Amino acid sequence: MPLGDSLTSGNYPGRAHSYRGYLETLLHEAGYTFDFVGTQAYAAHDGSDPDNEGHSGYTIGPDQVRFCDVCSTANLYDHLEEYLQTEPDIILLLIGINDLVPTDEPSIDPAKAPDKLANLVRRIQELRPEVYIFVASLAPINYMDSADLPYYDELNQ
Repeated sequence: MPLGDSLTSGNYPGRAHSYRGYLETLLHEAGYTFDFVGTQAYAAHDGSDPDNEGHSGYTIGPDQVRFCDVCSTANLYDHLEEYLQTEPDIILLLIGINDLVPTDEPSIDPAKAPDKLANLVRRIQELRPEVYIFVASLAPINYMDSADLPYYDELNQ
């Protein structure tokens, strides 16, 4: 199960910024057979397996980040039970950039992101103890000065 934010979903035009299509190609070329799972269904750039659990704009959670007044919370933690119903054997977790991006009125404290990530991993293990979890480092950000993201390196560590 690819699990994370927009870098997992690849929901922008062309879907080129998601790793899923590239990973799918590499795995097939290496001779692996697999099936991505998730409640979302759209293929990433150069990929054919559409299943994923990527949610654009989501934070690690739990928090009260919302996209609109009628939206449910926009974080992975609050929705894990629903997502894990697809019974993944392996989870590829890439989340945290939205916890670190500065905004005028931050709805989360970026300094808490590393502990929140550890808490999310523990919760996944509680709900699905037999699953293997691969936690990705956050990708470099080219459009911002790294000074704008003081907790970026800490979260990657």
